[in-house]
Amino acid sequence: MIYWAMLFTATHLPKVSIPGDMPNQDKVLHLITYGLLAWLVAVNFWLFDRWSLRSAGILIFCLFLYGAVDEVTQGFVGRHPSYYDWLADCGGVLLGVLVFQITLPLAELARSKWRAFWRKRDSKS
Repeated sequence: MIYWAMLFTATHLPKVSIPGDMPNQDKVLHLITYGLLAWLVAVNFWLFDRWSLRSAGILIFCLFLYGAVDEVTQGFVGRHPSYYDWLADCGGVLLGVLVFQITLPLAELARSKWRAFWRKRDSKS
């Protein structure tokens, strides 16, 4: 939630120049920031045992919609909404969910070992 609020604030500040000369650097930043947002939300679903194909679909839909709203509302603060920025946002969302899904077996293994550790510790008490 904190990251999401920081992201919203950053995207609604007056236009700030980004240091560096990489082509399409702002699109890469959109991809990374929305990828991280999607990954964090997916982790949150998983931590509360709510991760499923359905929740992944809902997450993707909601973040695609949020990205569109984020782009449109930037026009109110003197920035220029961009369809290509939104496409980069959507790409980031898909990438974040994909990375989460690929690393899910490792997370499940870590969680099962963590739970086994605590069960064993509690049974000794």
